[in-house]
Amino acid sequence: FPQPDRTGSPVAQLRAATKRYGDLVVLSSVDLAVLRGEKVALVGPNGSGKTTLLKLLAGDLGPESGERSWGANVTMAYYAQHQLEALTPRLTVKQEMTSIADRETMPIVRSILGAFMFSDDTEVDKTVAQLSGGERARLALAKLLLRPAGLLLMDEPTNHLDIESREVLERALSEYRGTLVFVSHDRRFINALATRVVEVGGGKLDSFPGSYDDYVEKKRKEAAGASRPQAPARPSAPPRPERQDRQAEARASRDRERERQREQQQRKTKDAERERKRDEAERRNVMHSRLKPMRDEMVVLESEIERHESRVREVERALADPATYGSGDGQRVKDLQQDHAYLKLELDRMMRRWEEVNRSIEILRLETEGGR
Repeated sequence: FPQPDRTGSPVAQLRAATKRYGDLVVLSSVDLAVLRGEKVALVGPNGSGKTTLLKLLAGDLGPESGERSWGANVTMAYYAQHQLEALTPRLTVKQEMTSIADRETMPIVRSILGAFMFSDDTEVDKTVAQLSGGERARLALAKLLLRPAGLLLMDEPTNHLDIESREVLERALSEYRGTLVFVSHDRRFINALATRVVEVGGGKLDSFPGSYDDYVEKKRKEAAGASRPQAPARPSAPPRPERQDRQAEARASRDRERERQREQQQRKTKDAERERKRDEAERRNVMHSRLKPMRDEMVVLESEIERHESRVREVERALADPATYGSGDGQRVKDLQQDHAYLKLELDRMMRRWEEVNRSIEILRLETEGGR
């Protein structure tokens, strides 16, 4: 996928921003700075203000007070469900993509469409009006990533996507070198992408560095600490200054070591996950490349079988017609009988080949599934 131009940092910033709907204050004097290269997940219950926060960053909404700013050289793209309705129904999938392609991206239009499962001519020649909701979502995402902006804002991008499409999007966004702010309820998707989690609720923002699992663990520890009864403090003699310094240094050293081990484990986990996804993608690509010629042959065989069966029925009707024999044309009867014998032989040959190809496809599928 193409990569965006480098931007200034912070890429987007809110300062003391307040947004209300009538008497309902959704965001109250919030501050948020999104740094270059961050992938920020917005989480919180429905109605907490996540989409409103995205719209403030995008400029679709203005704050009642406070201000919003973007960094130098920032271009922004905003993906939400209403983007699906912005597609042009009369255009084909390919036309919809090429309508925004330039000289540099035109050669990769088919590659990006293929990555989002629009892989053959039948699929790219469908009109937008013929697409399902999931197919429209895939097309809108493909358009977004054909000319990526330095700042991507995405509201529930995995809605309507099947597992394969979700993995394609996840891979593309993992490799994306720009800045991403997104809303999602898909915990696996957040874990794969987020470098920071921002909790939205009660009109406030609370920021947690790391993945969704890191965020959940920190919330759990906070909840456990709040529920633990506080033991009465015992009077103790103040430690001597030199001992206090040694204790503080030892604690700091232990904390640094724990943080190093945690980061190392996170890297290993992410590396293993990326390797697993690469293996799965490679298996899918291999299977597709091996299956395509077989499927193409099946289409040709089925068409030929249907044509021969139709011809056999015509010959059999002629042979069953008394007029064929009453005409006194013995040669025609002989020709019809020879045609019938030849067509039956061809039908038998094609049916055997159809069964062989079908069996090969099933074997290949079983082999691929067995390798997972």
